[in-house]
Amino acid sequence: MTLTRRLKTVGHKHLLIATAVAVVTGGALAGGAIASAASPSTHPAGVTATTKAGVPWPAKTTTVFLYVDTEAAASEGVLGDCEQANLFQHGQQILFRVAGTETHSGVTLQPADVSVLNVNIPGVKKAIPFVWGEHSFGVVKGDAPPEYWTAVWTVPKNYPLGVVNFNVHAVAKTNSKLSIIWHQIPIVASSLTIVKA
Repeated sequence: MTLTRRLKTVGHKHLLIATAVAVVTGGALAGGAIASAASPSTHPAGVTATTKAGVPWPAKTTTVFLYVDTEAAASEGVLGDCEQANLFQHGQQILFRVAGTETHSGVTLQPADVSVLNVNIPGVKKAIPFVWGEHSFGVVKGDAPPEYWTAVWTVPKNYPLGVVNFNVHAVAKTNSKLSIIWHQIPIVASSLTIVKA
């Protein structure tokens, strides 16, 4: 199946969603096991089933819960403003969104708590820092707007096509042990991907 047919099958309004959540309970990671020994016919071309035992994602234990997703930073092409997606073309702006919680204290990671919060993109020389702020776009009138972290990256015209193995690096101000590098869930169809126009 070609990517073009895949986009038509999915539709022009909604593309695949790149959402990743790590849930922590009592200091141990819960949920997220990947099924093993799935039928090869259920996988896209070029992706094979695994017979290895599943492993907890993103780790067996973690000190920080991070919610990370990607979305359109502006209305472009088939995507609306702030619409979650993982397929982007050259020249489009990608908005990385992050919310995080320190699991021991339950404190939401805000500017007073974080010394480093960056997105690292292969082939991009400098890490892109996240900015904390209030986001009112799309919020129901009268509701309080949510506050979370965002970083924007415009895909360069010469950036290679394919999966972008970005990571998010977070370090707490008060606890040097509270450092985490978050990676996408290792499922190709869910990963941030640069595609042809």
